[in-house]
Amino acid sequence: MSPAIRYTRTSDDVSIAYWMNGDGPVLVQTPLVPYSHIDMEWQNPHLQRWYELVGKFATVVRYDGRNTGLSSRDVPDISLDAQVGDLEAVVDAVATDRVAIMGVFHSGPPAISYVASHPERVSHLMLWCTYALGADYWRATQSLGLRALRQTDYRLFLRTAAHELFGWGDDEEADSYSDLMAAAVSPEDADRLIATTQEFDVTGDLPRVTCPVLVIHRRDLHWIDLSLSRDLASRNSNAELTVLEGRSPLPGTGDLEGPTRAVAEFLGVSPAVRGTGRVGGFRAVVFTDLVDHTRMMAALGDDQGREVLREHERITRQVLSAHGGTEVKAMGDGFMASFLGVTDAVLCAIALQRQIEARNATSTPDSPPLSIRIGINAGEPIEEDGDLFGAAVILASRIAATAGAGEILVSNAVRELSAGKNFRFLAREPFQPKGYDEPIGVWAVDWGA
Repeated sequence: MSPAIRYTRTSDDVSIAYWMNGDGPVLVQTPLVPYSHIDMEWQNPHLQRWYELVGKFATVVRYDGRNTGLSSRDVPDISLDAQVGDLEAVVDAVATDRVAIMGVFHSGPPAISYVASHPERVSHLMLWCTYALGADYWRATQSLGLRALRQTDYRLFLRTAAHELFGWGDDEEADSYSDLMAAAVSPEDADRLIATTQEFDVTGDLPRVTCPVLVIHRRDLHWIDLSLSRDLASRNSNAELTVLEGRSPLPGTGDLEGPTRAVAEFLGVSPAVRGTGRVGGFRAVVFTDLVDHTRMMAALGDDQGREVLREHERITRQVLSAHGGTEVKAMGDGFMASFLGVTDAVLCAIALQRQIEARNATSTPDSPPLSIRIGINAGEPIEEDGDLFGAAVILASRIAATAGAGEILVSNAVRELSAGKNFRFLAREPFQPKGYDEPIGVWAVDWGA
């Protein structure tokens, strides 16, 4: 059944259409400006599947911005501030507590501006394939080419955009989405809304965002350069960058499992917790993270930086294999792995730090020193399709995130299960992970001993 269409009004008396679906913390997903039509999106089986997957652990809110979809048309003011006002009206209508926001593509800058100005209303900010400075996006040659096509043959432009911009590979899927685009906005308003993005500049707002920030980029999305996502992440000390497979700036196309899990983990929940998986038995869960990855890539450039990343990946995989670890997934600048016992997990972490140290002893300016942090927890995670979920996994990730450069941090469970194994553990200040009522004790492994 389609969710009920509801309406709210902005401070300048514009009617904004929205719907809500799911259960859990409120997540407001902003429109794919200018091609937003919340009713037709729900009729699209792929987009509907995305909203249903996320709706298993969050209350998803989708709205049409001014001049699009079921919201008011022929509205003169389409400025950045006006689009921020659309988001503000929706947030005020759907929740009294804090909400999570996912800013998508051209509506990412309004989302950033809103969060910077309303820190008390937002718990998490996700930035999906977007940018801080509109001028940076408009330097892409594909943007200029499609803009010219839009002026000469609008229907051909819609179909081409459905294929090339939004990633619908099948002809029938592309035709269906081009119909949605045609119904979503008039050609004139589409031109106006897209032209407005050239003036977007929220570079000064990003450092003022105080909530956790997750920047998401699609690996094969060539017409929005990865450097724009790296720039976003580098402008906020709370931000992290994750690169997912695919080539579309639209969350509901291509692979859905990766984005769903990334969103769930960032919000501190897991779709598998609601019973979609099974308990997979005891595991030691290890997370590794390459320190200052964003800064390194910015300094080296894409090609040279990628060579250094490959070297990091090669070293990690060799050490995992030598110690019986199972690579669960690679995350661009780190890994998640599992072991059947804590001893092998700790030995692997020590070996990995020592291998990185040995590698750095011979580093050159073209291949600068690397530094990784590692977090380890133990428990009975939930297993589904080769991936692991649940409280044990989340805590391992949180422990890794609090570790310093070159450090191995473990939970108290790992330390206790390692009794008699001749590891030396150093007490660290307890920390309170997000979602926990009390601080958690952690220990550093003295891997130089």
